[in-house]
Amino acid sequence: MRDQILCDIRHDADVGELRRRATAFCRAAGFDEESLGRVAIVCTELGSNIVRHAGSGGQVILRQIAEAAIPGIEIVALDHGTGMSNVERSLQDGYSTAGTCGNGLGAVQRLSDLFDIDARPCRGTAVICRIWSRPRPNQAVSPFATGAFRLPASNETVCGDIWVIDQGNGRLCSLLCDGLGHGARALEAAETAAAAFLQARDEPVVSRLERIHEALRPTRGGAVALIEIDPDRNRLIHVGLGNIAVRYRHRGQWHHLLSRQGIAGHILADLRPCETAFEAGDLLIMHSDGLTSRWDPAATPDLFERHPLLTAAVLCRDYRRGADDVAVLVIRRSEPCSNTF
Repeated sequence: MRDQILCDIRHDADVGELRRRATAFCRAAGFDEESLGRVAIVCTELGSNIVRHAGSGGQVILRQIAEAAIPGIEIVALDHGTGMSNVERSLQDGYSTAGTCGNGLGAVQRLSDLFDIDARPCRGTAVICRIWSRPRPNQAVSPFATGAFRLPASNETVCGDIWVIDQGNGRLCSLLCDGLGHGARALEAAETAAAAFLQARDEPVVSRLERIHEALRPTRGGAVALIEIDPDRNRLIHVGLGNIAVRYRHRGQWHHLLSRQGIAGHILADLRPCETAFEAGDLLIMHSDGLTSRWDPAATPDLFERHPLLTAAVLCRDYRRGADDVAVLVIRRSEPCSNTF
């Protein structure tokens, strides 16, 4: 994918290849030598942990990011290995269960600007990191924490599912689009939807979806859902067309938001927005149908208190349909917090 690299990790040689691809990826984005060194160490440690502790292997996913014109990299390591019985102890330098010096995860945490981990025993390990190429300027604090993750269908090199987060005027508006089918033409439809979404920035969500529908006419179309959150009014507005699932947790209870049947670009239903309360502490999850709808928040409640990127990545790992593209977007309304160890 254009902004994302997937690296399968099974053997020591794969770790070296991961390190080379990550540093090349970041050098092209403008990282200096010090930041490249941090990326190289983090990727080496995460890849090595997969080789040592996940018998069936795992994946490390690299994604280019940017904030205030400063490039960065998002690193997500996923496996279905043994997990950890004591995560905090595993983050201490000198602790190892594999006979090594035990500096791996502790070093990853220190070298990362953002770090979070989920490692339940017998369920596997998931680690997320963000590393910026240089320090970012102080910015206004956002009332939202967001994270998103996507993977292409089996045997595909590009993912036709896209998300966009658009913040301005104190509000957050998000799009999730699943381009029909797989491959390059699905990606083309999804990118067209994303461009139309941003071009209609000042319009209400229903108008934005209508603009997307018109833009998608020359493409194969897609399923689309839009969310607008106004923290001053503690309100959330949703409108959707097609099979994009939306769940939200409000005051500890989970609810569904339903989209209209149709295909953006080809079959437009009578769009009816839904408005509901969305307060500090509430959580929203949007996902394409590449994720099974059978995931149960009650099975792993702690996961939904982690950083939204970690939540999205673990849901993709554990509940994806391998034959389809998948994208998950997680938004938490909260007071500022790092959600890291």
